[in-house]
This record gives sequence, structure tokens and C-alpha cells, in this order.
Amino acid sequence: MSSAEVMRAFAEVIFRIGDLLSLASLLPVILACRFGDLRKRHIQSNQKKEQEQQQDKLPRVPLGFISTLLLIAAEALACRGVFFVTKGKGKATLGGPMGALVAGVGKGYKTVQTTKSLGFLDRVSTMVVIAFDQETAFNAVHGIAMLVALLTLSTAILGRLAFPVMKQCGRGACKHLFRLMALAVPVFLFGVLRWQTITKAWKMVQTEKSLADIRMFLRAAALIAATGPGSDEDGGTPAMFMVLQASSLVCSFWAHLATGDLASILKPFFENPLLTAAMDSSAMVTFLPIVLGLLWLVAVHLYHRPGPFMLTTLISSVSSPVVLPSLWASVASNLGLSSSLAPEKSLSQVVSIVYTLVFSSLYCAGGTVTFISTVLMVQLLLRIHGIEAWEQAFA
Repeated sequence: MSSAEVMRAFAEVIFRIGDLLSLASLLPVILACRFGDLRKRHIQSNQKKEQEQQQDKLPRVPLGFISTLLLIAAEALACRGVFFVTKGKGKATLGGPMGALVAGVGKGYKTVQTTKSLGFLDRVSTMVVIAFDQETAFNAVHGIAMLVALLTLSTAILGRLAFPVMKQCGRGACKHLFRLMALAVPVFLFGVLRWQTITKAWKMVQTEKSLADIRMFLRAAALIAATGPGSDEDGGTPAMFMVLQASSLVCSFWAHLATGDLASILKPFFENPLLTAAMDSSAMVTFLPIVLGLLWLVAVHLYHRPGPFMLTTLISSVSSPVVLPSLWASVASNLGLSSSLAPEKSLSQVVSIVYTLVFSSLYCAGGTVTFISTVLMVQLLLRIHGIEAWEQAFA
């Protein structure tokens, strides 16, 4: 295979590595929100009094609530196909992203059941690898996992902000809170009673390609709106979040470069005037938010931190489509992986297993809130798609 064909074969894996880094970046923020206040107990009492006297506004929280909402909107748009029913070929068969996920899980379950010489960990890893084999299924899992993690994070942020807000505003905060709840009740009732109408209206909108283009702009806006750098004690955003987010953006750039999209996207800029090519250009939509987010992360969060900056450079260099194929060939041989599989296939399987481990660690970082968020997400998906397809997959 030529170097261009090898790079193109690793493009999908690099996309998956970027998604893995994006999910892993939320772990330090959740830990900082949940356990950052514990470190304040070691501060001397006189320093606490000075901080309380100087603190005339709401305390800073890692990442920030507005940034979290923007990330939720970005991920919801990215996996919007998960929340709508797409019929498959047969009865009780789903299509679309959820159909691919159900089919992958069912195939993995049947493989595990028919293979009797596997241990527990081998069964789990085999099922994960088969379930995540299709790109559509992996994207569906990533969207659900990101929404669960972001719901956990938003709950942790609200928990840190609730008591300071009520302490500052006094009884007025309770009145405003009850008013907001009262206003939310009619909206909630309208959504429940007119669920089918809202679903039909959203189906007409969600097929537009522009919604997928908005996702990267929302992600860049979330990174720009994030709380500035700092320690856990003062509510700053952890440096590791920025390291993993920057590396994830670089992986997106590498993946587009490996697929050959960059050459086709930049072609109009050489054939037309600059202003004409820039207007309604897929290059601006694809690469402008990536470059904007990277410049902001480097200038604001990583420039004065040589350690995180070097780590970002290392991860970005290793995930390059030029370095990754040759590096993985030596790593795979040292790990004793089967040589019958294509290198990109074996790397994809390893990434799927690591992704599952990272998602599992969310339950250690988020605790009960993560379990509740998972239950709510599962109930929502079952309410939309029904349980018949899952029953058929495990039959």
C-alpha cells in the first residue's frame, strides 16, 4: 500500500481517538467539581475570612455552566439521529445509528454465547469490539456517553453554585427558583402532550446538513467560554481538560487530512478569488472552528504552562497519520496482537476497549449522579425506540 492509502485507512481510527480524548477530558473536570471543595478545608481560617469578604460575586467553577450547556448542544446535534426512530427492513428492526448499535450488540452477544472457551474479561472485550465495529454504532455510543458525562458535569456544577447563590440572594433566591420552576411546568406539559408534533417538526429540521456544521462552532464557543486556568481551590478549569481537548481537535484535523478532504476543500481557494471561495465554503466550516479553538486553548490555557503544552504536542504528534501507522506496527508486535488483522483494524479494537474503560471510570468520578444520568438516558431512548429491537437482538 502507498503512504496515501495507509493514511486513508487510519483516518477512521484517528477520528475515534479524537472522540476518546474528548470523553476523557471531562473526567478531570468532574473530579474537580466534586472534590475541589475538599482542598479548601486545609486553608487557614483567617484566609477563609478574607476570601469570603473579598468574594462579592458567584464563585468560579471548573469549565463553567455556560460552556457545559454549549457542549451539550454540540453533542446533541452531533448524535441527533439517535433520538429519532428509523425503521429497518424487518419488523421490530431499527435503522439509523441506533439500528447499527443494536445490530452490533446483538452480533456480539451471539458470538459470546456460541464461544465457550472465553473468560469473563474476554467475553466483555469481544462483545465491545464487535458492537463498536461499525463507525455508525461507535458514533452513537460516543454521543450517548458524552451526553451522560455532560449531564453529570452540569449537575456537579449546579451543586457547587446552589448554596453560594442562595447565601448571596437570601430568601429572594428561593422565590426566583420557585418562579422558574413554575414557568417550567407549562413548558414541560406542552412537550409531553405535543411530543409527536415536536418530533415531526424536528425530523424536518434535523436532516439539514447545516446542523452538523454548527457542532464544531458550538464546541469552539464552549472552549472560549470556559473558565480560565487555575487550581481546584479557586475553581479554575483543570489543565488536563485543555490538553485532551486540544489533542482531540488536532485529531479531527489529522483525520480530515488523512481522508483527503483537505485537498478537495482547499481546491476552490486556488481556482476562485479569496472572498468568493471563502463564502459558503466547506473549508471554513470544517477547519475554522478547529483552528479557532486551538488558538484559544494555546494562547489562554497552555502558553504559560510548559508541561501541559509539551504533553499536548506529544499526543498530537503521536496521533498524526504519518507517525501513527509506523508506531502502531511496533507496538502491536510487542503486545502480541494477531498479525492476521490489518493494523488499523487492531488499533480500532484497542481504542474501543480503552473507550469502554474510560466510560466506566465516569461512574467512579461522577458517583450516583452518573448512574442517574445513565438511567434517564436509557429511559429516554427506550421511550423513543421501544424495547422490541433489543429483545430481538438478545433472543
